[in-house]
Amino acid sequence: MASGEIPLAFAGIPAAAGLIKGQKVTPLFVTVPKRSSALPDVPTAAEAGAPGLHIDNWHALLAPAGVPADVRQVLESALQKALAIPAVREQFQKVGAEATPGSSRQLEEFVATESARWLKVVRDNKIKVD
Repeated sequence: MASGEIPLAFAGIPAAAGLIKGQKVTPLFVTVPKRSSALPDVPTAAEAGAPGLHIDNWHALLAPAGVPADVRQVLESALQKALAIPAVREQFQKVGAEATPGSSRQLEEFVATESARWLKVVRDNKIKVD
């Protein structure tokens, strides 16, 4: 898109941040319910006239199934501590990412909700999955 080969594209903020800063692309809207702190002047999809468009680019720290509860707690605690460090949060913000610390239980619920939401999109639109 930045080279002019295609007229429009979806990209995560971290991937597009350099292109936006270099004025190679113009952000039209973000596809999350609230404005991004990395792009506060860019409207949400709902504000831009597409209220049903919600696509979030998220990442998570995962461990193998069956990891012992004590190990899970150590990892979760270390992650919470790391994400509470101002310099770490600042690095996330510099690349246009927003860290959302939470528990492993909250992540499980989020993944289940996202899976159900996208399964509905697939079924409602009769998308064939091979």
